[in-house]
Amino acid sequence: MKITIIGAGNMARGIATRALAGGHTITVTTKDPGKAVRLVDELRGRATGEGRMAAADASAVDTADIVVSSPSRSTPPSSSPAPTETGSATK
Repeated sequence: MKITIIGAGNMARGIATRALAGGHTITVTTKDPGKAVRLVDELRGRATGEGRMAAADASAVDTADIVVSSPSRSTPPSSSPAPTETGSATK
């Protein structure tokens, strides 16, 4: 399963670790590409079976089976409109 995680903090690390243990393909995207790359580099060795890690831009949500949003606490609440179909949980 292709899982895209938006965010690269502690929660994203935990989610990615468990998903990798299940053999899923994980893509990490965040506002700071450097943070995504560092998390991917840290966790890449934990992939099992078919599991893979990659850092990507926000377009990764378009090809994901599941999208998990894990923003940091320093991120202010969004004033953007409701998610589009590609960002919804009922894809």
